[in-house]
Amino acid sequence: SSGINAEWPLRPGEEFIALASEALSLFDANSNGESEWSEKPQHRITNFSVYDQYGHLCPFDTGLVDKNVQLFFSGYIKPIYDDTPSLEGGVQGARLGPIDAWYIAGFDGGEKELIGFTTVYADYLLSHPSEEYTAIFDSLREKSYLSKTVIEILEEDSELNMEDLINRIQLVVPPENCPKFSEETLLKHAQFLVEQIESYDRAGEDDEELLITVPAVRGLIKLAGVTLGTRAAAQTRQPTKTKAPGKTKSSDISPATVTPLVQASFEQIFTDQMYSADKSRKKRCNECAVCLAPDCGECSCCKDMLKFGGTGKRRQACSARKCPNMAVQNAEESEEEEEDDKHTDQKKLTNGHSKKHANKPSDSEGSFTGEILYKKGSKTFYKSAEVEGFSIEQGDYVSLSPDTPGVPDYIGRVIYMYSKSGGGFLHLHWLSGVQDTVLGAGAHDKFELFLSDMCDDAPLGSVISKVAVKY
Repeated sequence: SSGINAEWPLRPGEEFIALASEALSLFDANSNGESEWSEKPQHRITNFSVYDQYGHLCPFDTGLVDKNVQLFFSGYIKPIYDDTPSLEGGVQGARLGPIDAWYIAGFDGGEKELIGFTTVYADYLLSHPSEEYTAIFDSLREKSYLSKTVIEILEEDSELNMEDLINRIQLVVPPENCPKFSEETLLKHAQFLVEQIESYDRAGEDDEELLITVPAVRGLIKLAGVTLGTRAAAQTRQPTKTKAPGKTKSSDISPATVTPLVQASFEQIFTDQMYSADKSRKKRCNECAVCLAPDCGECSCCKDMLKFGGTGKRRQACSARKCPNMAVQNAEESEEEEEDDKHTDQKKLTNGHSKKHANKPSDSEGSFTGEILYKKGSKTFYKSAEVEGFSIEQGDYVSLSPDTPGVPDYIGRVIYMYSKSGGGFLHLHWLSGVQDTVLGAGAHDKFELFLSDMCDDAPLGSVISKVAVKY
């Protein structure tokens, strides 16, 4: 805390008296002369200060409210539509509160972030601090506007990484009395920023993407060493129960009885799926404030629970108890799996383009006998060719001599043929033999062929003969 509030001490109950002023009433009296309030009234407060029960000025965003420390505030209460710093038209109040909660809103593209208090009697949007409280409030404004900026950027493009996010925030013009945003600003306020993102995620729909899981936020969490699920720990902490020793629940998946051949085949092809049952079901950390909070009893997931009178079919955790640690872990593992898949696909693509290398079995180069179809760059494309006395046309199946001894002849379908730099070439769509399958040659007819996604160029002189392929 710093400084002493000049208007302290004043008697408690000042807030209720101030709110009764007609200057703040936005409701018309009904026929009985009674005002109809459906919920807490909302007002603005200007020239405000926040202080503890001893009158010391103090920030309210450092966890004091979450720890149930009583904080009060003073200032001039004004109607919700009046955002001017003028004290005119305001109702002076002192020792208002205590503050039940504070919040940041305005993540909808507006120019300003909205910071507010909640008390037993009303909600207050903060307009302009008092002179003695300005220095304390400017620090919060910087963090709050940074949170607003980052959330809006990530809502616009959730694929940004940490570097992209830094570049974007550096282009933002900060509010008055706030320094320009930079990487240092982002790291300095990382814990606060991530807490606001967690709060933002909790307020969203169940099917919305969690911003806590996007690449930029995960990068910030790692770089700054942010601890997830810490905000409001004091408010949500509940006594934990120790489970009595008992039988461990076995896996729902049991192995089937199959032949050794089928077992070997499945283990080779579906290894990840067969042995990932324990990995597929992620577990919450059971340590953060979100995990330790009670079920809200109001969301759709809670209403489906048996203890709240539901059917229990959804088997979903409370929407307000989405463990941020588990969400980040799932996102990272999903990203790793996607990278592995990309690597595998790229490897398949590379192998598919150049897997089989044919060898010329004789000195015969072959020759092109058909008409020239067209020319493209240094390549001249032909309709047909002749090798070892037999003719080859587009669409024919041919066998070729492999460059590896002991390997069966390659079989391919001629897609097109061309000459380049004096040499003749065929572009072939390869067919795979039984030796290329998972089960091997013993499980198939030795003359059986399989379509593949591999193609390649081969020398015209590597053709051994034409082949008849039947579908």
